[in-house]
Amino acid sequence: QAERPQHDNHADRIRAVAQALSVPVIANGGSKEINRYRDIELFREETNASSVMIARAAEWDCSIFRKEGRLPLDTVISAYLRYAVDYDNPDGNTKYCVQNMLRDLQESPLGRTFHEAQTNEQICALWNLDEYCRQKQLDFRERGMLGRRELQVLGTKRRKLSGDVITQRCIFLRNLYPDDTDLPKTKLLTWVRKNGLSQPQYKTVQVDKLFQSIVTVGFNNYSSSCWEKSKKWAEQSAAIACLSSLGVFDIKTLKENGTILD
Repeated sequence: QAERPQHDNHADRIRAVAQALSVPVIANGGSKEINRYRDIELFREETNASSVMIARAAEWDCSIFRKEGRLPLDTVISAYLRYAVDYDNPDGNTKYCVQNMLRDLQESPLGRTFHEAQTNEQICALWNLDEYCRQKQLDFRERGMLGRRELQVLGTKRRKLSGDVITQRCIFLRNLYPDDTDLPKTKLLTWVRKNGLSQPQYKTVQVDKLFQSIVTVGFNNYSSSCWEKSKKWAEQSAAIACLSSLGVFDIKTLKENGTILD
């Protein structure tokens, strides 16, 4: 019978297996009962196992491994975020890990604000580490180390289009556009119609699971130098590059909200 994490752990069965075998047995599944370092040893003793393997309890709070006792949750999250920034961790993975730590706090005011965050910098800002994140990115660039969004995907050929491509180092942050009428592509379509131009034309390339788009408006081509995780987001980023170049979107505002990366 299949069992899920919400089911009670069968320490007695693990103990029976450990007693019947001469090889080391690693006990797993005790996360619901592990809240401190001492609980790890109690679980090992209860199962008579040679060692214990922990997953969920460690994801919830890795300070359970401290013999001196657990640290405040904000301290653990802040320390984790520094590692995430230092090693240019993907935004989505950073959010997933912090979400596991917050657990029931996801319904708190902090948790609801956290759910709206999309980038490492936005997440870091909730723990007063946004400046640390920005400075680390500047440090990467000064050393010639490209951030994850700026990496040139290996094996890609330079795209050749008629005319130059006007690029902007920008990303699409969905949480900044709660109303679909405010989306960059919608704004760009409205602008070209108002100015009597043809509808914007988008060309997108995909490499592995990354996407990059070029939008043609009039006789000019616009693109973001950053890669996005979907075709739709890549087109939105290209629209942002176009609108900021045309002066429709204020560059200062885009820098302040994290859309344009310095």
